[in-house]
Order: sequence, then structure tokens, then C-alpha cells
Amino acid sequence: MTEAGWTRNAPTKEGWYWWRRDQHALPGVAIVCSDLSGYYMNRTGHNSTFYHVDDVIGEWLGPLTPDSYQQGRVAGLAKAVEIIKANTDVKKAIEIIRLHSLAQQVQEGGVGE
Repeated sequence: MTEAGWTRNAPTKEGWYWWRRDQHALPGVAIVCSDLSGYYMNRTGHNSTFYHVDDVIGEWLGPLTPDSYQQGRVAGLAKAVEIIKANTDVKKAIEIIRLHSLAQQVQEGGVGE
């Protein structure tokens, strides 16, 4: 088990999940579906290929629920605190946090043109 509910165990339930390569990577959304041979995932926005979840290296959080957004924001704020504590250059830390926030907005479809 990793921080904030993330796990390296492959999903055993259909649904939408946060997925990331490791704890230092920005997460993306993945859909997990099943058939008689197991569970498969597709990272949204990448391609139409589904991969067997047991063959996917990374960490999972989910399946997503209506309150998952708030849980993700709390985890994001915790990450921001880590960045500030690890960085003696406050201006650099603030810029990193701003970029993380913009990346999250883009993933959620919240940034306009």
C-alpha cells in the first residue's frame, strides 16, 4: 500500500480509477472493464488499446466515487506541502505547485483554450 489509499494491487472491480506509474508521476484516469479472461484497463486520451491489469506497472486509486474529487484535492494539497518543505527556494516551490495545479485542471477538462 502506498500513501493516501494508492495501491500496487491490480483492480478486481470494474470502474474508473486514478492510475499512475509511481508515486512521483502525475495520475491519469483509467477505465477498468472485465470479460471472462480478466480485468483490462485503458488510459483515457491515449489510444483504444486495453491492457490486462496484471501486465500494467503502476499504482491504482479507486474505483472513483462521487467524493473521490475531494479526496484527490486533499492528496494534492498534501503533495504541495511536501514540495514546499523539500524546497528551500519558495518561489520555485510555488511555481511547481502552480504547474501541478494546471496539469490537474487539464486532466479534469477544466482549462479553456
